[in-house]
Amino acid sequence: MIFRWSQVVSFFAALAVVGWLVFPSEYFRGQMHRDEGDRSLSIAFYSDYLSRHPYHKGAMHALAQAYENAARPEEAAALLEAFYRHRRGDGEAGREVLDILDRAKMTEIAKAFRWELFADLKALPVVDKNQLEGLLYEAFQQATTQQDAAGVDKALQALSELGGSGRGYREELLRHLLSRRDFSKALAFLKDEAARKPRDPEPRRMLVRVHRFMNDQSGALASAQEGLRAFPNDPELLSERVDIRFKMNRCSEAIPDLKTLMALQPKNSSWSGNLGACLVKTGRLIEGIRVYEESLKGDPSDEQRWRTVIFAYSDHGLHPEAAAWLERYLKKFPDSAFGLDLLVYEYEIMDRRDEAANLLRRHLARHPKDPARLRALASLMFNANRYEQAAAAYEALIALQPQDKQAWNDLIHLHNDHRAFPEMAAVLKRYRKRFPDEPNATDQYVYVLRRLGQRAKAVSVMRDYLSRVGAPALFQAQPSTDSAKHDGAAPPKGGG
Repeated sequence: MIFRWSQVVSFFAALAVVGWLVFPSEYFRGQMHRDEGDRSLSIAFYSDYLSRHPYHKGAMHALAQAYENAARPEEAAALLEAFYRHRRGDGEAGREVLDILDRAKMTEIAKAFRWELFADLKALPVVDKNQLEGLLYEAFQQATTQQDAAGVDKALQALSELGGSGRGYREELLRHLLSRRDFSKALAFLKDEAARKPRDPEPRRMLVRVHRFMNDQSGALASAQEGLRAFPNDPELLSERVDIRFKMNRCSEAIPDLKTLMALQPKNSSWSGNLGACLVKTGRLIEGIRVYEESLKGDPSDEQRWRTVIFAYSDHGLHPEAAAWLERYLKKFPDSAFGLDLLVYEYEIMDRRDEAANLLRRHLARHPKDPARLRALASLMFNANRYEQAAAAYEALIALQPQDKQAWNDLIHLHNDHRAFPEMAAVLKRYRKRFPDEPNATDQYVYVLRRLGQRAKAVSVMRDYLSRVGAPALFQAQPSTDSAKHDGAAPPKGGG
């Protein structure tokens, strides 16, 4: 032999390669035509190839792509559907059918095929629940977009029966049910979740919340009780039960839960506050106040805790204790207007007006331009029947706020109540100068001038006022012959 066997084999192998390159199969020629953009020839070659090799996966996909490129998506979809039915239960092939149907906007066909694919995949011996759940969620989204209530319900029911692991899907489904106010299905869904996840407290929490959203306090309480049997120290379920009992005016039943919550979450001051309020409300006043005081010891810088203790004493008539706590409060928060005003009130209600006045004076010594406390001091002295001190306080207030008509009016009536008519006349004269168009002030000024026996001046004041406001000349000239008859009259009402 001239050639060795290896050389002969190599020659024929090379000849085969050259033949394959020069005369490719219909499959590869179809690829070449598709890549070159010749769609019709590509379709023809792939069709011919598939006539001899039916359901060849690569050729089927290539022909479908060629159809789609040639703007013939219906034929592409029909081809892929046929391929899927040849290999029914092939999730990848089914996904390709759905994708091309979605691209071609063949919505109704895609909707029917999705359910067909779901049934086929569910019937397989080994079920991929995540894949099934994804198909159902797509069906749910499509039905939601089309406002197809029946389709939504069908998808939700299938998802509920499936019991897949996609938490995000299930949470969105629950939100959808709640947004539609379909509470019965939402509750059924959550009960199924609770049974499916016995170690997860969240479905039980949601059951309670949905009942509360429905304003079904009894159902919410029953769900909370059931949840707490499975998770006895769950803070969220305990807090829900506490709140429900508060809503149902069953405060005494919430006390054990509040004590448990205080032990579980000692840094959460709301539990001690609620426990104290509950004890006070149920008649255990001192016990409740002790809870408030213990809470205050945990954070003495928290003003709200101080106020809770103070109001607990004050609101229940324990004014000496309230005053004692307010004195301590003001030592810690010396600039608190709340503490100052409430301590003045407590002193006054206990008839300790001197202490209240001294407290206000000490404050005014540091803050002389505080009109609210000046008014409080004046009112305190007025009520205590201390004329000179009240008048001095009102004068200081008027000096600080000359446009404060109420302060002027209070000072005028203070002088009148003590029959200090000269002082009253002097104040009214100043008042009329500042507010010249006040008719009531003029009436009062005329009244006090007559009380002082200055009738001519009273007539002159009235005529001057009437001339300024445009009264008729005849009325201005009318003599005041009856003025003496009214010397004992009360001052006109209204004042400055």
